[in-house]
Amino acid sequence: MSGSPEEKRKTISTYVQSERKRAGIYACDRIVKIEGSGYARGSNGDIESLIDVQLLTTEEGFGSWTELDNPEVLNLVFDVVQKRIAWQQAR
Repeated sequence: MSGSPEEKRKTISTYVQSERKRAGIYACDRIVKIEGSGYARGSNGDIESLIDVQLLTTEEGFGSWTELDNPEVLNLVFDVVQKRIAWQQAR
């Protein structure tokens, strides 16, 4: 996982913005959402839920965006985002 924390955040932010546009999400609030367990989503289920339920629907810098302050969470989210980007480009 190369790149500075700032570069990783930028990649995550860019991905989230593109997914919001694709999904038609134009209004975001600043609160943490209630979400189900990520267990059913597989080995990265909690990270997948963080991206899909929290980051996509919350204004950047608020709510669960603060979880990216933890370097371990930032690296996990970055890894999942990189895999999603690669998958989208391969389609």
